[in-house]
Order: sequence, then C-alpha cells, then structure tokens
Amino acid sequence: MAIYRKERLEPYLQELEAYYWALRRAVEGVAPNENLAEHYLVNPEQFRREFREVDIDLVLRQIEHFKATAANLKQLRSRAHKLSRQ
Repeated sequence: MAIYRKERLEPYLQELEAYYWALRRAVEGVAPNENLAEHYLVNPEQFRREFREVDIDLVLRQIEHFKATAANLKQLRSRAHKLSRQ
C-alpha cells in the first residue's frame, strides 16, 4: 500500500469527479420533444415524465474521457515507487 499527500491526490480526484459527472449527465439525457409523444403511444405529460433522449455518441465520448482519466491513475504507482527509492 502506498501513502500520498492529499494535495498530490486532489488533481486526480477532481478530474475523475468532473468526467464522472459529465458521463452521468450524458447518460441521463434530456427531456425529449413532446411532439414525439404520439409515436410512443403516450400523452405528452407521460412522455416528458417517463422518457429521455440520450445522445449515444456523446455517451461514448464521455466514456472515453473517463477511461483515459482512470488510466491516468496508473501514474500513482510510479510516483509512489519513486518516492520509496528516495
């Protein structure tokens, strides 16, 4: 197990949190256009309440951002290794 100063971890945590929330918002989507309700055989109010429009391309981009950030955490191992040699 490695020990780090909190200040060293903070940039990683901030980046992870930012990309997590961006991914979550992308997956949550947005309220769809109510004019499409009849195509889904529901009234506009029910459509607004029960359906979301999700941009899958945006979700995939946000997944890649999050994966890159998570992969960046591997740097912590090398930083801990360097510190233990000093």
